[in-house]
Order: sequence, then structure tokens, then C-alpha cells
Amino acid sequence: MDRRLRPACARRKGVRNLFGWCVSCYGAGMGRRLRVDVGGLVYHALNRASGRAPLFEGAADYQQFEQVLHEARVRTGMRIVAYCVMPNHWHLVLWPEADGQLRRFMTWLSLTHTQRWHGRRGPAGAGHL
Repeated sequence: MDRRLRPACARRKGVRNLFGWCVSCYGAGMGRRLRVDVGGLVYHALNRASGRAPLFEGAADYQQFEQVLHEARVRTGMRIVAYCVMPNHWHLVLWPEADGQLRRFMTWLSLTHTQRWHGRRGPAGAGHL
């Protein structure tokens, strides 16, 4: 691999992966930047299905999402100011008390909702929504 393409710290001694990248820096600069997640501020969060496909097709789907939302609130202690659920997406107004609480809440909510959505429809493990 061309040394110019490696992060600067990969030139120092340390654990390297198969491609010669420093393990502590592997992934640096990849993916999206971390979002601000400061406690005590109010955030607007939303999630939309891939291809604008419907997430909620009937009353049972909405009830299941509200159950997952409640479980996520209890699990993380997130303060939910307001929410709006529509057929292909949802909006939340959230007020975390501590730094990192928003990330934990959204990760658990999105992952759990996706798993249960696939569980109800049968294509378990078929990917994201």
C-alpha cells in the first residue's frame, strides 16, 4: 500500500491490520461524522423507510411501534417531548438528560423496531427498513 494513503499514525509502531493500517485509526474518516449528542438540549429526530416504503400498514403496526418507543424510553430514561408517526416515517422531539443518551436511545429504538418489523412480516434478517 502506498504510504501516502495511510493515516499519519500508521507509520508509528503499533498493531496493524492485514492492510497495514494502524488498528487504532482504522476507520478514521470513514462513514458519517459523529453527530452532536449533548445532554440537556432538545433534538428533532426522524426515521424514514428505504425507498419511502410503508412502515405502518395498520393499527397493529402503530401499536407495536408505540410499544417499542415506550420500552426504549424506559430502558434509556429518554424524555420524549412529542412524536408523530406517519405511514412511511416518524418524527420525535427528544430531550436527553446526559451526553450519549440520544445515541443509545435512537440505536436501540431503530434496531428493535426493525427486528420486530421483520419478525411480523417473515423476512427476518432481510436488512434495513
